[in-house]
Amino acid sequence: MKTIILTVILSICICCVTKACDCNGERQSIENLLKSSSLTFIGTVVSIKRSNLRDTATRISFYKVVLRVDSILAGDVKGKEISIYVETTNCAPSFLRTKQFLIYAFENQYKVLEAHQCHSSCPEINTEWAREDLEAIRQLRKLRSVNGKGAGE
Repeated sequence: MKTIILTVILSICICCVTKACDCNGERQSIENLLKSSSLTFIGTVVSIKRSNLRDTATRISFYKVVLRVDSILAGDVKGKEISIYVETTNCAPSFLRTKQFLIYAFENQYKVLEAHQCHSSCPEINTEWAREDLEAIRQLRKLRSVNGKGAGE
């Protein structure tokens, strides 16, 4: 009987976790990420705090992640630090203080920059995923400069 109950509980938990963040299993192309992002940059996490921002429709709250801007790849930034917001769900990228990340941020309905797994990716800079993205951005920039367009256009 305990085995049956445990199996049911685990099945429910696995179902909830797998459906909690469904991005159709596809990763966007670098070109699409740059087009859909308001800002693409490499940044180092300075702080992570729970914010007062809450989505009124879904009741999801957000963390405020402050990053030191190390390099801007697309978009404009004023200042040396920028705040982005991430959901407090498993759809949010996992940030760690003092670590460097490649950030694709978009402006959400509250007019703040947000990072979300389904709209973007935020790999830690020393991962193969980030290296591949950075190389693709370099290649796209090179191609765009030949054609007279910016990397995010």
